[in-house]
Amino acid sequence: MSQPIGKSKLDKSYIFKLPIYGYMIKITVSRDIKESVKNDRIICDLDLETTSAIHFPVANDALSLLYLPLDATINDIAHEGCHVAQRIIEWIGAGYKDKEFVAYLYGHVVQGLYGFHQKAKKYLETH
Repeated sequence: MSQPIGKSKLDKSYIFKLPIYGYMIKITVSRDIKESVKNDRIICDLDLETTSAIHFPVANDALSLLYLPLDATINDIAHEGCHVAQRIIEWIGAGYKDKEFVAYLYGHVVQGLYGFHQKAKKYLETH
């Protein structure tokens, strides 16, 4: 399930809902991650000059904020997807014993992130 939000020429965001886990991911695909993070008023201690993509798990909430560059590679998307899947596992208290569950969740998250990235990239390249 997705819901597009925002109408900026800088970035395009979607809400990726995972209702079975009670979790949501706000995915922002951006021409300038540093500027998008600043516009969203996120305070962080990361060096935004040297990072190519960012995952922010929201404290005490079933929400992750994910920022991907317009030119993100599948490696960037998979890397950040791993962080998101780890956060969901921690949030629901599932642990890592069931390796098939972890693999399924990771694949589902990465597939969703990839799809939203492609949709946002197409939008930003034509607007």
